[in-house]
Amino acid sequence: MSDHITTINSIFEQKSLDKNSLLRKINEAMAVLSIGEQLELHCLLSTEALVGLYETIGEIDINSQAKEHITWHYFKQRLLVESSIVGDDFLKDLLSVYEVTRYLALESLIIELLKTFRITNEQLVKIEDNVKSKTFLKESILYKYRSYIVRDNKLTKDEVIELLNLRAYHILDFALESNAVSVEGLNQLILPIVTSADKKRKEGLYNKAKSKLKENF
Repeated sequence: MSDHITTINSIFEQKSLDKNSLLRKINEAMAVLSIGEQLELHCLLSTEALVGLYETIGEIDINSQAKEHITWHYFKQRLLVESSIVGDDFLKDLLSVYEVTRYLALESLIIELLKTFRITNEQLVKIEDNVKSKTFLKESILYKYRSYIVRDNKLTKDEVIELLNLRAYHILDFALESNAVSVEGLNQLILPIVTSADKKRKEGLYNKAKSKLKENF
């Protein structure tokens, strides 16, 4: 760790500093960091310095990408101490910052919450009110399908077709392993033509569907 990073960490240990003095010292320390050092800063900060920089991020003269990294790392560290389903306060804070910054790093964190089932359906509604990207909307659809399958529902023909169009092969594989595809849905998982995109993935689904169909008859 460079002396400059150590200096930044030590600044936040000085409890006697008023806000103006704190900001002056931080900006002086930031001024001697290269862009590369600023971009790596987030993973070298003490917990106290990370929180302090996050809380004053709008008043610090620092590279915009470094600001995004610090903001992401702040929420990532908070996430580590959240329960299996994140609290409403955490989600509110995350969405309020995302709404202002539109940081892709925060969007990736939100998508991670979907993929790991760390939100409730009610929380998903709040997220959908704030996040509108194509990537998120696709992941939201897949989250709903995973939840649907876990509740012992069977995918219909139309639902299988939609998942194929989304190239959501992992969801279809999960559904097959969970015996959660209707006979009509299984019949949509056909042997792909030689030039088909994702041929191997589709062949794998076809073989599993074929086995399931034999079990049904």
